[in-house]
Formats: sequence, structure tokens, C-alpha cells
Amino acid sequence: MDVMSTSYEEQIATLEALHQKELAAREEAIAKFERDLTNLTEKYNEAVANLKKSKEEDIKEFIRDFDEQPEELAREIEESFGFEYVE
Repeated sequence: MDVMSTSYEEQIATLEALHQKELAAREEAIAKFERDLTNLTEKYNEAVANLKKSKEEDIKEFIRDFDEQPEELAREIEESFGFEYVE
């Protein structure tokens, strides 16, 4: 009976140790996920800001081209979208 009791206690201790390792691994995985998510969110926000800036620059360029070179702008539109500019 003492042998069974000792074996049982050893098994419980081993299971508790494994459980603690699993909890630590889970916590580390959650922390890594949160770090990765933060990094991706920052990269996404930066990419969106760059796209907005690029879009604004393109709009300014189109407005400038419309004022200064309307024929050239019409040609670019025709090439880009495949339709004909008609006055």
C-alpha cells in the first residue's frame, strides 16, 4: 500500500510539473502573439499612412497636370483605363 501511495504521489508531482510547463509555454505563446500583433498593427498603420500620402500626391499631380498639360493627362487616362477622351 505504501508503494502504491508513493507511486501515486510521484505521478501527481510529475503531472503537476508538466502542467506548469504547459502553462508557461502557453503564456509565452500568448505573449509572442501579442507582440506579433502589435508589430503587424504598426506596419499596417504605417502602410495606410503611406498610401494616403501617395494618394494625396497623385491627386495633386493630376490637378497640376490638368491645369498645365491637359492633353498629356488625357493620353495617360486613355492608356491606363482603355477608353477614349472626347472633348
